[in-house]
Amino acid sequence: MHMFRTPDKNLLEEWPAHYFDTDDIAEREAALNKRIAEAGDPDDLRRMEILHLRYGTGKRQRPDGFMRAWLMLKVMAVNSGNSPFSRKRHQEVYALLESFGIREGETPDEMLIAEWRDFSSRMIRACADDRAYRTTGFGLVPVSEEHTARHIAEDILKTMKDLPASCGLERLADPLYLVLTETYAELIEHGEQYLKQAGRR
Repeated sequence: MHMFRTPDKNLLEEWPAHYFDTDDIAEREAALNKRIAEAGDPDDLRRMEILHLRYGTGKRQRPDGFMRAWLMLKVMAVNSGNSPFSRKRHQEVYALLESFGIREGETPDEMLIAEWRDFSSRMIRACADDRAYRTTGFGLVPVSEEHTARHIAEDILKTMKDLPASCGLERLADPLYLVLTETYAELIEHGEQYLKQAGRR
């Protein structure tokens, strides 16, 4: 399974159907600038705002801020275990959820949800290709695809359900958790079953 898709169409063709069909953030930004200059569509202005939220505005390296926030939350989920509620952890988790564009009292719009779906797809595909998920015993023993898939499902549950719930932020994180689980079920064979067994319901 490969992490990224290879673009095969002009990003502007049948807009915005191919908006996520490139790994080149500058190319995506250029397409948005062209659309904004020609039409000034508020949806495209919003897409630009979200692109800058996720990748920043630099001209050189533009790391994925959503992926960074996910990895930090995943580490926190592992390290927190069953530790009691703390105000510090609540603040840290809330700040990382904000990195995804999540705000108290705001409902995520269509453009933000689309960006979450792109992130979710890339993250899940990356995990499926990751040696840490595909092996055990210090990377020496390969595991089955089912084992890998279950591991990813468990990480989604612990990171975006259990951790926020432990901080009183479950409802705030739920929209992103829903996107993650829906994307997982679409990409992974028997994904819905693995999610249920991981404790989704």
